[in-house]
Amino acid sequence: MPWYQYAPYWNVTGNFAAGICIPFDKIDHDNGVMSVVPSWHKNGQLLRRDSGLSEFNEEIAPAALPENVDEVKVEYLLNAGQAALHHVMMPHNSPPN
Repeated sequence: MPWYQYAPYWNVTGNFAAGICIPFDKIDHDNGVMSVVPSWHKNGQLLRRDSGLSEFNEEIAPAALPENVDEVKVEYLLNAGQAALHHVMMPHNSPPN
């Protein structure tokens, strides 16, 4: 899945909306760990472009993300039933799982 923000898809605003990840199976590097870019929710809606995918037809343009995104991203490594919350403007992604 490409880098994206929930708010532009969900059409929500404000500081009280959140995305939640509650996995049915363990999330690790073998099955599609989700990553977020900490503090980037404060940057507002990031520039988007066509992703070429049918499920998520837009993605955050790579130039709108930090150049060292792979170094600064934080991964959600969760067991089944655990939960992680993030702001709806937090850039996040996951590989196919």
